[in-house]
Amino acid sequence: MQKALIVIVLFSGIVIAAAFLLPTATISANSQPDLRFASAHLVPMRFEPPAELSFAGEAVPMDAEHVVNRLQKELNQKINHTSGTHQLYRRVLRYQDQIRNILREKGIPEDFFYMAMAESALSNAISPVGAGGFWQFMPATARSYGLVVNEELDERFDPIKATYAAARYLKALHNELDSWTLVAAAYNMGSPRLLRAMKAQQMESYYQLDLNGETSQYLFRILANKCIVEQPARYGFDMNQIHPYPPLRFKQIPVQQDIPDLASFAAQHGLTLDQLLTANPWIRSNKVSASQTLRIQIPLGKDVYAAEWKVQDWGVEAVSSSETASASAEQE
Repeated sequence: MQKALIVIVLFSGIVIAAAFLLPTATISANSQPDLRFASAHLVPMRFEPPAELSFAGEAVPMDAEHVVNRLQKELNQKINHTSGTHQLYRRVLRYQDQIRNILREKGIPEDFFYMAMAESALSNAISPVGAGGFWQFMPATARSYGLVVNEELDERFDPIKATYAAARYLKALHNELDSWTLVAAAYNMGSPRLLRAMKAQQMESYYQLDLNGETSQYLFRILANKCIVEQPARYGFDMNQIHPYPPLRFKQIPVQQDIPDLASFAAQHGLTLDQLLTANPWIRSNKVSASQTLRIQIPLGKDVYAAEWKVQDWGVEAVSSSETASASAEQE
């Protein structure tokens, strides 16, 4: 009897030790676990990257170990921070059609939508170095691609106009680099620095270049967005649990004269000044001069308080400031 108890105790100890010492399990591509109760104190979940992947029609070398590892790192980060990822994908369902349509119209591959996700988490954030909006333009770069940026107006915070400007910028980079993958890298670190690195290292492939830590991971952050948006179940996300934010609905009022008091203008349309400025985040003053025809948006419904439209300093709603600081500095 005593021997039997000893055997049971030893066996129980082995089982408990194994539970703590076994490496992180790899979940198959076909499994769809419920991630609602994932927590930081649990063993991190790991999902295999796809065997084949492309960006903007250009193949990603998934047979290279360092490529797989860098993509795995970004996937793990999103998978193990489900609340933030769910919040981001609610915004994806709100904005993707509109942004993709503009990119397609201007001849830019739709995969660059995932770059907007990486840049700002689809929010009107302002980075520590002054980059702003969905596409994180610096003021000088925004002006050079047709956006108004002054004391009264800042069209970097108009997601539609900013997307048209981003399309022009991306096309200019492609004319210079002739590779959409390199375009993404140049958007992050600036084309002059990228070209110098390519010349010094005598390499033309992003995946073979030794770049700064941020740019080395930048494309993989974009690719992780693509993987999860296009195959959510593969990475453990049940889209039935992610309730999309509805599209924002507005009517536009053309304005061709000065508005000396926006609060009075807002009241005429049944809005508070805060509501008007939230619906038109590119208006940066309490008055507007008629230097151009403005189309002021009047919200239809209660969605005027959409958080991502509210211009805000870089915070938890957006990706970390390190993710775009180099891009912002180099755009000018």
